[in-house]
Amino acid sequence: MTPEYEAYARSPHSNVACVECHVNPGAAGVIKSKWNGLHMVAGLVAGSYSRPIVAGHGDLPAARDTCQHCHAPQRFKLDKVKLFAHYDLDKDNTPKWNAMLLRLGGLNPKTRQWQGIHWHANPDNEIRFEVLDPEISKIGKVTLVSKGQVVAEFVPKEGGQKPIAVRTMDCIDCHNRPTHTFDYTAKAAVERAIFAGAIDPKTPFIAEVSVGLLSKTEAPRDGAEAWFQNALPAAYQAKHPEVKPDPRALSDAARALATLYRWDVFPEMGLTWNRHHSNTGHKAEGLDNPGCFRCHDGAHEATLEGGKKKKLSQDCEKCHAGLAFDEDPAKFDDTLASMIPGAN
Repeated sequence: MTPEYEAYARSPHSNVACVECHVNPGAAGVIKSKWNGLHMVAGLVAGSYSRPIVAGHGDLPAARDTCQHCHAPQRFKLDKVKLFAHYDLDKDNTPKWNAMLLRLGGLNPKTRQWQGIHWHANPDNEIRFEVLDPEISKIGKVTLVSKGQVVAEFVPKEGGQKPIAVRTMDCIDCHNRPTHTFDYTAKAAVERAIFAGAIDPKTPFIAEVSVGLLSKTEAPRDGAEAWFQNALPAAYQAKHPEVKPDPRALSDAARALATLYRWDVFPEMGLTWNRHHSNTGHKAEGLDNPGCFRCHDGAHEATLEGGKKKKLSQDCEKCHAGLAFDEDPAKFDDTLASMIPGAN
């Protein structure tokens, strides 16, 4: 459990006890937990536990019994602007940032209508779906029930796969990693470090070289910083001998890469890049996780009264609006520019 514990310890929920999320309330929850614990002990003794550890579709309590003790789904959330920093793997580490207005929504107190991303939390609606794999990355038929009446059944074009379960949509079907969070790719980790200022983007080719080194899983975890301190100059010498980067900038970058490596890569547990995903988004470059597109893939279609066909919506504007795409942050207007770390 080392990867999961370390991720938990640096998460926003680090002051929340594990059992508050992983054990159902009441005597039944305790009994189930203890019984599951016996299986864990047996797996530990036999060495037969999965690597990495994964939570299956029925392993976590419902959000109403855990998350909603603190988080109220009916509370309306205002739109939120978020920056997504990306960098080309070129000499100048060319920044190409996206700015999105996230329509979080919920129950609008003025219109009394559910809207935005949290439309899914409307208690009058029930969304049932067929689970096709243990990690709920593939979804079969989706059924929308409103006030007890079936409204529509959205069936994927490529049907026929027998479901392993039928599940009612819950907060954790999107917020599936609210605590045990990992970077999905080496490039995403490096971009986050550059955005935060831990790696200097003025160092030529630093994004390219960093991504190349961080993508490997051969560094020893206990000696990761020393490994990156040696590997980073050697990589420059091999790939870009004409470049003479500042030694201090390289040392800072090596330190940052070692931290990212220790956070995200646990070879002995089979945990490397592109393994643990968050479903609070959708497929992007370098990711094989569909997230929202598990349902909103353009392939789930319902037949309504009169034979009319309707697909699960792919209207991007219902969930977010693009404010900037692949743009140089130096050209942002004052509002977006003020959100850049260190801008103030």
